[in-house]
Amino acid sequence: FLESSVSDDRGESWSPRVNLTPFTSANQASLPLFLPDGALMVPYITFLTPATSVANFRIESKVSADGGRTWPAGSNIAVASVAGWDDPDLRDGVFLIGAAAARTTGEVFVCYTAVVGGSPRVLVIKSANRGATWSAPVGVSDQPAGVSVMNPAVAVTPDGRGVTVVWMDRRQATAALP
Repeated sequence: FLESSVSDDRGESWSPRVNLTPFTSANQASLPLFLPDGALMVPYITFLTPATSVANFRIESKVSADGGRTWPAGSNIAVASVAGWDDPDLRDGVFLIGAAAARTTGEVFVCYTAVVGGSPRVLVIKSANRGATWSAPVGVSDQPAGVSVMNPAVAVTPDGRGVTVVWMDRRQATAALP
């Protein structure tokens, strides 16, 4: 599960911790992002299968109006089910999403790796309304089918017009995937 604690004095002291997700949930990859109105959004993943399995997870988000001191009970589902990709040879971050918020517009971009059409791909989703709704995933990686891809990260300009996604892939690797 995920918890949060807040400091408003540059880390000199911290608020009591509060649960962001239920104690019984299995979550990872929490990425806190301040929005232009001062609210705090946290995109994260929730495992749909045991944490030792790559099979499925979903991407969710929550928004705290008071900077992380309290959280709503429910979450917004950004992607209902992700078929995760875990490179068989390299240590990667199959459950690690990337996230960035445009400082002036508040648009939030989340990137992740998933199996699409039998091949791993980097995908990006966007929310323009504090995570209430999310765009359909857009594939951004251009590696040939069957070539492993992993560890995406995203950055966005303050006005949200420029979005950059970076990732690792194995298109130059000499060993084929199993």
